[in-house]
Amino acid sequence: MGSQVASSPVQESYRPADCVMIRTEDLWKTYDMGEVAVHALCGVSFEIARGEYVAIMGPSGSGKSTLAKLLQGFYQPVDGAIRLDGTDLRHLSANELRHTFGVVPQETILFSGTIYDNLQMANPHATFDEIVRACRMAEIHDAIEKLSQGYQTEIGERGAGLSGGQKQRIAIARALLKQPKILLFDEATSSLDQNTAEHFALTINQLKGKVGMLFITHGMPKTLQVDEVVRIGNGNLSAVGTQLQSVRKGDAADMLNTNDLPDDLATPQLSRS
Repeated sequence: MGSQVASSPVQESYRPADCVMIRTEDLWKTYDMGEVAVHALCGVSFEIARGEYVAIMGPSGSGKSTLAKLLQGFYQPVDGAIRLDGTDLRHLSANELRHTFGVVPQETILFSGTIYDNLQMANPHATFDEIVRACRMAEIHDAIEKLSQGYQTEIGERGAGLSGGQKQRIAIARALLKQPKILLFDEATSSLDQNTAEHFALTINQLKGKVGMLFITHGMPKTLQVDEVVRIGNGNLSAVGTQLQSVRKGDAADMLNTNDLPDDLATPQLSRS
């Protein structure tokens, strides 16, 4: 079973292999829905170089969540490959993958206890100074210090007592404590109001150059300063083809959601026969 991949700006601008951190090659993922096979990803190919800050955008059902799970090794592709520094992801252990990605999810999972305990769970061997440094990078340290007991302040289940933005910044600090090669933001701003999301984006921008970042989202804050935008999806989950496009950096800041991506930048649909 062969495949035909349309030429695209992303493929033509591949950098030397020794500079590449993540590369997906003709990635296919299909879900068996009884008598019907539903395509979540159809021939997706792109790359992210070390230290790059890339947004992957697409509407609901375009395969963004599937891609996030594939990157973390939760799913395996039907065809194609994901390579980290040239190594097929399928050849990496779960422990290696955990050290590669620090994930900031849509909903930050916090438990009843102190803020310090919630942070240390990401890395039980982290010292207090390392936790403070991560919190400074996530721009949550000052807010924690203003609380009655500082890092020893008790919070309720699911982070009761903290704002949505504060919980997401704690999620960034926890991800940083794992000392990952890449921070993976999986719809990390989708549950925040627009003003909070924009301030959250400014915090993320401060991490640029310190760690690679992959921002998976259906709507990107205007203040997010990404190097590149990749769009997947051209409709719902059952779409036969998936569009893939790279958007110039100058255009990206003006795009709030996937519907704003200009038609003249679209690449031909990928097809499979």
